This record gives sequence, structure tokens and C-alpha cells, in this order.
Amino acid sequence: MTLQEAFDQCMQTQWRATKGEDTAQINGQAAIDFFGGSSSLASITTKLLDRYVLHLADKGNGPATINRKLSALSKILTYAARREELASLPFFPYQTEPQGRLRWLTQDEETWMLNALTDRRMMDHAEVVQMLADTGLRPSELWRLTAKEYKAGTLFVTGTKNGVTRIIPLTRRATFIVERRLTNDGQLFPYDNQWMNYGWNIAKRAIGLAGDKEFVVYALRHTCASRLIQRNVALHVVQGWLGHTNPTQTMRYAHLSQANYQQAMSVLEAQP
Repeated sequence: MTLQEAFDQCMQTQWRATKGEDTAQINGQAAIDFFGGSSSLASITTKLLDRYVLHLADKGNGPATINRKLSALSKILTYAARREELASLPFFPYQTEPQGRLRWLTQDEETWMLNALTDRRMMDHAEVVQMLADTGLRPSELWRLTAKEYKAGTLFVTGTKNGVTRIIPLTRRATFIVERRLTNDGQLFPYDNQWMNYGWNIAKRAIGLAGDKEFVVYALRHTCASRLIQRNVALHVVQGWLGHTNPTQTMRYAHLSQANYQQAMSVLEAQP
């Protein structure tokens, strides 16, 4: 089996009609372009993968992007190996990804943003800010919400990134916003990222944070997570709330739960 054949079969059986289809097509094609579609799978060695990584880096790909491309190729080769088309898998030289700073909004920053938006009569943008901060939804998840996913102050979020339905109880202000929109046909928040970024950047400049590159809409998801943990909600609960399939994603916020550590020490002190 050639790399092209394995890729085509993997696309048909593993990625077709999934949310990751377009990305898989791009990442798989990158491997085809470098190794050649007619290459045998056995010819893709770890040494050649090292050269592939250097090639991707020279083209300006960062560690995260390189890892996504390696992951796509790994899935193609694993698919072939499980069908006895490849005797063994090479070692994949995944790159260390920088942790990056988790940016979230303070209570003051949220208030400033809401005031800046309402002063400019951008009320829909302001409501989206409140919804994202109080639910921790990804913006794409909010855009897809319909009335059928809401019941008695609770969201049943379907079509999530990992395919798992999440149950999110709403705050009073979020409940008010959603219930006012229940008469909408179709999407409750019929917007997109471009629309939201437009209003966000106007308000961001107005409050003097135009130079903060990490002050983005997605920071509202981090805001929800950080507030939950700083108010002593257990990490496993936050993991379920955000829809993280991997607990290491949630552990990025663990350093915020200093009060939990203090509470744990108190338990030890109380031992006879």
C-alpha cells in the first residue's frame, strides 16, 4: 500500500463527514507533498520524519501545527498497520508545545468591556460576552445553540468538539438572555467569529487594551474556568463543565486553586 492509497482510505473511513475532515485533508496532503504519494509506507522511517519536522519548521509551522501534521500522518500509518499493510510504526518526533499564558478577564475588565459595548449600542455583543463568561462555551458552540438545547435554566450542549453532550446550568443573567431569545427561529445566537471579533476589538481599543494580544474572545472561556476554580470548584467538575476529554487540559488551571491546598492542609492538621 502506498501513502496515497492509505491516505485515501483513511479519509473515506475515518475522517469523511466529520468536523475534522477539512483539517485532515490539509494535514494529510502536507505529508503527501513531502514524502510523495507513491512512497511505500515502510519507507517512512523516524529518520525521515525528523527531516519532515525540519521541513515544516522551515516553512514557518510552529510546534503545535507540526504536531497536528504528525498526528494526521500517525493516524494514516496506524490505519494501515491495523490492516496488516505495515509491519511496524516509526517513532514520531512530536514537538514540545509552549504552555503559553492563560489570559482571563478580571471582574473589572469584564465590566469595562460591557460598558464600552453598551455605550456603543452593541447590545448583542455585550450579551455574547456575558454568555461566554458564564458558560465557558466555545464561541462556535454558542453560535450553534438552538431552543431545543435549553430547558428550565439548563443548556444541553450537543455537537461539541469531542462529540459529548454537556449539561450546563445557567446563571441568572445567562438564563434571562437565553429566555428572551427563545422566540428566535433556528440559532439563538446567529452570529460568527468575524462578527464577534469586530465588536470585541472596538471595545478592546476603547478600554486601552489594544496592545494586549492575548485579550481575545476565547479568553472568556478561560475566564469561566478560572472563576470556577478560584471559587473552589473541584477540577473534575470543571473538566466536565468545559468538556475537556483530557484532564491535563483542565490541570492548566490547577495553580489557581490555592485555597483548595490550604483546605487540604487543614484536613491533615485535624488528624488525631
